[in-house]
Amino acid sequence: MSRLKLGIPKGSLQDATLDLFSRAGWKITLGSRSYVPTIDDDEIECLLVRAQEMARYVESGALDAGITGHDWVVETGASVGELSELIYAKQRLARVRWVLAVPEDSAIREPRHLEGKVIATEVVHITENYLARHGVKARVEFSWGATEVKVPQLADAIVEVTETGSSLRANRLEARKSGKPDSDAAGRYRRRKQSRSAPERPSRRSVRCSRGSPRAEEADNFRFE
Repeated sequence: MSRLKLGIPKGSLQDATLDLFSRAGWKITLGSRSYVPTIDDDEIECLLVRAQEMARYVESGALDAGITGHDWVVETGASVGELSELIYAKQRLARVRWVLAVPEDSAIREPRHLEGKVIATEVVHITENYLARHGVKARVEFSWGATEVKVPQLADAIVEVTETGSSLRANRLEARKSGKPDSDAAGRYRRRKQSRSAPERPSRRSVRCSRGSPRAEEADNFRFE
């Protein structure tokens, strides 16, 4: 019997995800330099993958299922089925949010004030779509990380994910707009191949997986308000 190939998010959600599985009854063990965790279930094979890349690996069939955020499905445009929302983040069982942030003393208050400005972010397509909806032309640059420190020297504004807002405050930034639906912490199982249940074990909920496109209304609702 073939094993279900399951993507575990590497990075900020990694430890929280392993803890979530532990509380559900699965033990996932990870070596210090390994990208192939072991799990105490003969019917599941785990692989560490960046949450940003998860959806496209499921879409291609390299993974059967994965845990990532709805934001990254929208950003990549991957055709995958969204099966279950798991609300948790790096530090707590709560949602995180994407924000459009600027320096505290910035004159940018409304979308129109972004005209001709530079915006740094990981979610380039989501940000470009937001600007297009408001008829604003600005330069959106991909940020490889440490996005908060790029304003005002390297960018006029940022679109960044935040859990508590502490990093924004530490860099004297203020959120002008908040995004929905809440992101990355809302991990989801996704599956490309034909439907089947996850292995049933005592005190665990069976997860049914299926292939499909992100719900159009959800993708359309990812916006800043």
